[in-house]
Amino acid sequence: QFGLLIESHLGTIKMLCLVLVIAITSNLGQYYVSGASFGGLSGLNYGLFGFLWIKSRFDPSSRLQIPESLVIFFLIWLVLCALNLFGPVANTAHFVGLLAGIAAAGLPLMLRR
Repeated sequence: QFGLLIESHLGTIKMLCLVLVIAITSNLGQYYVSGASFGGLSGLNYGLFGFLWIKSRFDPSSRLQIPESLVIFFLIWLVLCALNLFGPVANTAHFVGLLAGIAAAGLPLMLRR
């Protein structure tokens, strides 16, 4: 869902670049912390969430919106996973992906101001 919303706004090429940046940074972060014993793209999900969250909050002209209830859910889930309540989870990938998505949305806004 996040990807469809963002791609319709950015276009396919920019979306591909965003996905590659978030996926690579989140997986490199996790690899640095735990080695190669992880898999998946949950860091990418958190990155796309972070992108939408910042756009929704600070760039209303983008018309990208995310419900506040979903923001709360994602942040609570992030904390619960970080507390290791669900077994081994690639927490570094989640945090790095979130930060990469926030940066991808927030840096252009900061530079415009």
